[in-house]
Amino acid sequence: MKTGRVGLCLVLCAVCCIAWPAHSQEDSPPARRPIGPEAFDVMRDFFAYDRDVPLEAQVLGQEERPGCVREKIVLRGIRDSRVPGYLAIPSAPTGRVPCVVLMHGIGGDKDDWWREDSFHGGGTLTRRLLDEGIAVLTLDAEYHGERGARNGF
Repeated sequence: MKTGRVGLCLVLCAVCCIAWPAHSQEDSPPARRPIGPEAFDVMRDFFAYDRDVPLEAQVLGQEERPGCVREKIVLRGIRDSRVPGYLAIPSAPTGRVPCVVLMHGIGGDKDDWWREDSFHGGGTLTRRLLDEGIAVLTLDAEYHGERGARNGF
């Protein structure tokens, strides 16, 4: 049985209302504490881009699509992983072309941005960006799509 977006939103709201603890007006929300400088340094170093690691971008295939040329690509990621994606360049670009990176949510993959029937209407957004002359790059997050396990690109 297909559930429409409104139906899904209502179900999610109901679940959140049941699972979310009720607070009286006397209750105050927990104080937000920023992380300390040591924790920040650790996180900054963990997520830092290592310019010594080569990107090693490769084009694995190319196809003509309505309004664009889409290339299947793979890049070197962190911890020696390979990151698959699609790079779509609008047909007949004039000069430099801006590019938008579209990333999926939990449970999705790079293909969500090419399907008209995806939950968020990804195919529509991708098509509109390309129609406006904007390139689109979609990637699989770690443990999603073709990155579901160690891949052999």
